[in-house]
Amino acid sequence: APASKNNKPKSMEELLARTGFQIKSFQEGDEIEATVTDILPQTVTFNIGGKSEGILTGPLFDEVRDLARSLKSGDQVKATVVDTETREGYVRLSLKQYAANIQWDELRKAQENGKILPAIVKSVNDKGMVVALMGIVGFIPLSHVGKNALQKGDRLVDEEVKLKIMELDPKRGRVVLSEKAVSEADQLELEAKAIAKLKAGEIHTG
Repeated sequence: APASKNNKPKSMEELLARTGFQIKSFQEGDEIEATVTDILPQTVTFNIGGKSEGILTGPLFDEVRDLARSLKSGDQVKATVVDTETREGYVRLSLKQYAANIQWDELRKAQENGKILPAIVKSVNDKGMVVALMGIVGFIPLSHVGKNALQKGDRLVDEEVKLKIMELDPKRGRVVLSEKAVSEADQLELEAKAIAKLKAGEIHTG
């Protein structure tokens, strides 16, 4: 029997639902997959698998400016929903958490590879030095500051220092660094070899 006229889908949503295609709906705070579709000087738009496009613009663009400008059409990112519908009908997105995750991943790789990283000294106190490293605040304990850097003290503020990562804790936002591991690397290596020889001797005679 021919299908009843009343059986026709009443909307695009109903038609898509019948074919098994689901339109995604979002809530503020949702972490979603987003694919870059268009890049403008201060705005990036995304396909987010919904009836609306995602958009990164204004202050949310500014807070991840370097990352946003490095994106290319087709790139996939994890975004956070800030506003489910703007006046223009977009879903407003933030990439702040995604950018932070990238930074922590880069720091983790640098630690694993023993990479030397540049950082800017922000302040000096009796416990050590606070530095800015790849947009993240790090700390150099006094015991990991080399002799020359110790002598300079406050004069190092706003100056660049070379560091190695000793400890990372992304959940607590904690980065512990060593300046001495770079500036006195040769001396530390000699000391390590001397200790290793002593231990070998103890095992030999023990």
